[in-house]
Amino acid sequence: MKQKIKILLADDDPVLRRLLPSQITADDLEFSTAESANSVLGKLKEEDFDVVLLDVNLPDVSGIEILPAIRQTENAPEVIMLTADKSLQTGIEAMRRGAIDYITKPANADEVETFIRKAIEKRRLVQENERFRAAVRQQNKNLVIEPVHRSAAMQQIFAQAETVARLDTTVLIMGESGTGKDVLARWIH
Repeated sequence: MKQKIKILLADDDPVLRRLLPSQITADDLEFSTAESANSVLGKLKEEDFDVVLLDVNLPDVSGIEILPAIRQTENAPEVIMLTADKSLQTGIEAMRRGAIDYITKPANADEVETFIRKAIEKRRLVQENERFRAAVRQQNKNLVIEPVHRSAAMQQIFAQAETVARLDTTVLIMGESGTGKDVLARWIH
């Protein structure tokens, strides 16, 4: 069975909170609702959501004001702003604070579903990218580069490199092309 996409719809309008989820009939979308900023933050502490549809004008705090707090939660959801304000400035401010997009109200269900699907695809790609990065980091961590040359001078360089590798500092490695600067840098890192 395919895992459901969890959506949190946060709007002070009870009609919208009831109507929008009922108009989006996709089986893989599961809606929860919240009526205030405090309610949103509380629900995000209780469970993970993939997408938050967040109204700009919530009764206690502006949706734009709580955007950074939402984006900093563990397993942060993608946020799509809902606004009746058609000014471009509202959308720009929302996206500057971490929203992936914004929809002007009244929005039709098909449009909202399209925005949700785009947000889910972005989230999937970001998570996949992070998994690949973690795999590469792990692979690189297990990579042991042994010095090719065992002369006394090279042994001294690698002894110094070992000392430097334990420090949190910047190292400048200089030398002619083909002398192994890259190998030494990876070994230190």
